[in-house]
Amino acid sequence: MANRDIIVNYLIQQGREPLHKPKADITFTDNVEANLALNDLNTYPHMFVLGFLMDRGIDSLRAWELPTRVKNAFGMSSHHFENFAELTRKQLDNVFVTLQLHRYPARMAGIFYSAIQTILKEFEGNASNLWSDSPRSATLVRRLLHFEGMGGKNARIMANILFRYYKIPLADTTYLDITPDKDVRRLFQRFGFIARNASEEELIYCAREMNPSYPGIFDHACWDLAERVCKRGTPKCRQCELNPFCPKYNT
Repeated sequence: MANRDIIVNYLIQQGREPLHKPKADITFTDNVEANLALNDLNTYPHMFVLGFLMDRGIDSLRAWELPTRVKNAFGMSSHHFENFAELTRKQLDNVFVTLQLHRYPARMAGIFYSAIQTILKEFEGNASNLWSDSPRSATLVRRLLHFEGMGGKNARIMANILFRYYKIPLADTTYLDITPDKDVRRLFQRFGFIARNASEEELIYCAREMNPSYPGIFDHACWDLAERVCKRGTPKCRQCELNPFCPKYNT
């Protein structure tokens, strides 16, 4: 078996590990109240959608806490969607700007309000209708694209989180793409899968080529290796289980 095939098979096997584990709570933020709501997808599915949409331009811990901060700013008795559905755009603008909830308060207040309206009007006031029918992965991604500020890349990332960590059942995983972040890119370059100047699009298609039934399966193993050994700057190649097969180590 060629070295490339050995590396690909290893990454796929490691990527399957989280798929077989039972759902566990995700720590999105240091705010206990926010984490409880974000992990309760049955009761508060909109909190995950809103938190994900806020996660840009600021620290992720702060972004995921933001929907709960909105809830508390308006003195809501709970995180239930009907409380958020009563908010006006003007009210949200005032709170986002006054409390400086985001680096781009006016822009993100608009996205927050628009998301509430999309859930209300297109998904019958229940965000879980996005995925409750075990849709095809392409269908879920398409539905997520209904939200203002949700581009194709983010929609695929969100769909992957729902499948991998929340254990949302899907009819297939074909359109759950790899996450083209700096760690995944670094490992794909070092393994010789892509060139240093390869585009993000090429990275995505490389993963699709190697595992078309679930391109996003490479994320987990790449992140694990990046954290443990395949670090930026000086990788710990001698401690890596893939060093006999890695072109970075053997050149």
